[in-house]
Amino acid sequence: MQVINLIKMSIFLVLTRVFILSLMVFLGGYGSTYASVKTVALIGQFHLSPGQTTKDIEASKLLPQFTNQKAIYLVLNEFITKKNLKVVLAEGCEGEINKDFKTVFNGWSYQDLSNFLKNDRNNNYGDILTSVPLKLEVKFKNKLKTLCGDDLDLIKKHQKIQSDIRGYFSFYSKFRSLSKGSKIFKNYLDALEESESKKINNPLEFTREKVLFNLKKEEEALRERNLSFIKKLKKIKSASVAIVIGNRHLPELKELIEKEGIKTILYKEIQDTIPKEDYVKKLKMLLK
Repeated sequence: MQVINLIKMSIFLVLTRVFILSLMVFLGGYGSTYASVKTVALIGQFHLSPGQTTKDIEASKLLPQFTNQKAIYLVLNEFITKKNLKVVLAEGCEGEINKDFKTVFNGWSYQDLSNFLKNDRNNNYGDILTSVPLKLEVKFKNKLKTLCGDDLDLIKKHQKIQSDIRGYFSFYSKFRSLSKGSKIFKNYLDALEESESKKINNPLEFTREKVLFNLKKEEEALRERNLSFIKKLKKIKSASVAIVIGNRHLPELKELIEKEGIKTILYKEIQDTIPKEDYVKKLKMLLK
């Protein structure tokens, strides 16, 4: 796995040189102050759950998210170093990321990263698997403004829906694989009826409909969060902004941004580091 990741990263670095040159021209403004945003670089990410700890840097390099997260860091690090980017908009938080930022991602706080960077004699900082916008803010400080595009209440709402999808699909899978007259089937049915506080005559169809219902709710939750990003974006006074966000947000977010008259660019080389599997399509196929 580590060898595969290294090969992917080598290919990525070659492609990056060409892309950075073209994107610098596309962004225009070179980080200047404008009345409104002119261009947004949409950076799709494949990230860990914020609660998963990655303090073991070498072990985290073996995780499937590493290639994508390192790629994002390398690209944005160069844009900021060359003064082509001064504002980054992040997901998973609210407000502004600065020295007073208290949220911890993957076991790393602002202070943890700051302390590591001060003593980083082997240039391992870029390999830390945590929020890329947080890492960049710690490194560049007043050379970069790092804002959160999310709303914490909307994040919690989205997480609850995702939890419901997992829960109902787990029940659905059990009811589909077990014999209806078996004791284990009855135990799962009892647990479901207790959770729902009602009698359920057809648990397979009930759980199937619940998964589909919550998948629709998740689409609405994604849209609400995307609109939160649009609201924050409209308040930024900089020619160019990079948004680092989960890949599932990108299609609609791109459309919403362009409706505001703002140019967008998707970084294909970063997109290629994200698994192509669509879990929503996969779930719907399993529910047939």
